Amino acid sequence: MNRDPKQVSEILEDYFNQCGNVEDALVHEIEQWHPTLQQNFTRFCIQWLKRLAEDGFSFDDRNKASVEFARSIKDKLERAYLPYI
Repeated sequence: MNRDPKQVSEILEDYFNQCGNVEDALVHEIEQWHPTLQQNFTRFCIQWLKRLAEDGFSFDDRNKASVEFARSIKDKLERAYLPYI
């Protein structure tokens, strides 16, 4: 089943809205994925952190810590290399 990014975003939004934070159960499920898919997921996470680290990213107190964290590792994010094997 193909889902467009909007659909995937809505699924994730619903999930995180219900659980409040990242649950160990979801992390455990991702551990079970094929290593290539884990690598792709990590690429996605890095892209999100890069976006948070951008100077023009708008934030407030609810996500300030996320933005500050992303900005603190911005150089590492820019140098991240996750090859396709």
